[in-house]
Formats: sequence, structure tokens, C-alpha cells
Amino acid sequence: MIDEVLVAIRGLGLPLFIGATWIFICLLLARLGGWSRLAEAYGALGVDVRGTRYRFRSGAFGFVSYNGPLMLEAGPQGLSFGILFPFRIGHPRFSVPWADLQFAPRKRWLVSTVELTFARCPGVTVTLPRGLAEKLATEGGLSIPDLFAA
Repeated sequence: MIDEVLVAIRGLGLPLFIGATWIFICLLLARLGGWSRLAEAYGALGVDVRGTRYRFRSGAFGFVSYNGPLMLEAGPQGLSFGILFPFRIGHPRFSVPWADLQFAPRKRWLVSTVELTFARCPGVTVTLPRGLAEKLATEGGLSIPDLFAA
């Protein structure tokens, strides 16, 4: 009887360890990249973003890269950030009004990107591929030639 209980505990140990490690990593990445700060600053604003959804997108929050799990929604009120379910721990959805966003074109190696900065979170940046950033800016009624003028 005791041996069966010990085997069951050992059997649960590995899945519990893997689960705890996953939770820790998700929380750590959200904190290091700035997602947590943005969610704290913009999560309670209640900006109702209803617009075009862009699923399975890539980008970087600070130096933390998200390759494919980003879920963005852009509408007349602002830009909403979310993430796929397995990564959602520590990554609550938040929406930013267009007035709080600034776009700055960047060139990294041969890739054109756009860096987003936020009025309520100085120092936190989100880097997106230029093509995606142009689509998002258009949804917000921003003028692409003015936005990306050299």
C-alpha cells in the first residue's frame, strides 16, 4: 500500500515540476519584457477595441521575443495586446489608446521593424515587423507617410 502511494507521488512529481517551471518562466518573461508593466498601466483603462484581429503574430517586448503567440486587435479606439492560452500566465490582455502610442521605424540588419513606445510606461518598448505595424497604424487612422517619414 505504501509503495503504491510513493509510486503515485513520484508519478505526480514530474508533471508538477514541469507545471511549476512553466508558470515561473511565463511570469518571469512577462516581468522582464515589460508586459506586466503595460498591463498594470493599461489593463484597467477599459479601452474598448473592436477592430481587425491579427492572430499568431511575432514581436518583442523589450528583449523578450514572442515568435507567433501574439494576438493583436486594432480599431478606432486603440490597440489591444493578448497572447495564446499556453503563454497567458502573467500576460493579461490590455488595450492602449492611440494617443498613448508612438511609432519609430528601426532597421535591424536587413529587417525593417517599428518600435512602439508608451506614454504611461517610459522605457518599455514593443518591436513589431514593419508590415504589421503599418497595418495597425492604418487601423488607428494614422498617416503612414507622416509616421514613417525619414
